[in-house]
Amino acid sequence: MGLVYPSSRSLFPLTDREQITAHVFTGGFIDEPVVVIPLLAAAIRRTDLNGNGAVSVLDIILMVRQIIGKSTPPANGTASFFTADANNDRILNILDVVNVVNRILGISPKRLSVITSDPVRISLDMGSRNESGIRLMPITVQTDQPLAALHLSISYTATGMNGGAPYLAGLIDHMVMMVHREGDVLEVVIYSLDGSAIPAGKHTIAFLPAYLDHDIFRQVEIHISRVTAVDRIARSVPVEIITTSALVQDDPPSFALAPNRPNPFNPATQISYEVPVKTHITITIYNLLGQEIATLVEAMHIPGLYSAVWSGENQHGHQVASGIYLYRMNTETGFTTTKRMTLLR
Repeated sequence: MGLVYPSSRSLFPLTDREQITAHVFTGGFIDEPVVVIPLLAAAIRRTDLNGNGAVSVLDIILMVRQIIGKSTPPANGTASFFTADANNDRILNILDVVNVVNRILGISPKRLSVITSDPVRISLDMGSRNESGIRLMPITVQTDQPLAALHLSISYTATGMNGGAPYLAGLIDHMVMMVHREGDVLEVVIYSLDGSAIPAGKHTIAFLPAYLDHDIFRQVEIHISRVTAVDRIARSVPVEIITTSALVQDDPPSFALAPNRPNPFNPATQISYEVPVKTHITITIYNLLGQEIATLVEAMHIPGLYSAVWSGENQHGHQVASGIYLYRMNTETGFTTTKRMTLLR
């Protein structure tokens, strides 16, 4: 025999040793999902994950550990699952964390303005290397409203990536980051214990340090595979991943200018080049008379592999005639080299 409680009630058995069974009634005197709890089961408050009779920061930390896989998450349908499912949506995620934080702080959704916003935009950029040679890759967020939490899943094409754990940028260093890496997947959760938030606007919120294990790989591609964004009233916010991936690779040993591909070409061709040191690079297109047709590249470069596309236009944006053209790479270090390409209209 068991007691029947509505599923929205916050009392559940203390441990999974007591069987919990969910039943959905579609008729009769009960018209909402209910949970059948044995009479002998001890009951605790919803979100009291550690079973000490109080909901606190300790429960939030346990919840985050389960979400990112640092601790084994409870199986759906168990007492522990219903205890952790703060918003009763049958899913354990970062929305539950914000819900519990708001409960502890006494923050009511009615006290917060509801904003209808565009999707949150997330990007991962290449960044630059620090003095130790570690590339610091910024994670950037653009949002129309404050965000209470973010959960990012970052994956690698190979496991030859090293570097320290991600860390928060100065703008939100008052928030909390919890990280767990399992194989080639990195789970990152950013949240607050004091009700603060990632402010509206475009900001770098964190840096992902990265360098290669050169004995294994020369390059590794990093992807942002999934993002969950949560507003201050514990609602999910739409997300658009602008830059989904970045390529981390060895520095080239020397300057190099590759043959264009395709060649001959119509209407466009790609020119790849390698830069071993920080320097200013210029790539210019000439005809066989030595007349300048267009400047394809003119910028400061950090070490890396690059490419540029020429679509057969001159510096005024007009299409040029079929023929043989030259492309020359110059650097402020004194390196220069020239190659030929053929445009066929």
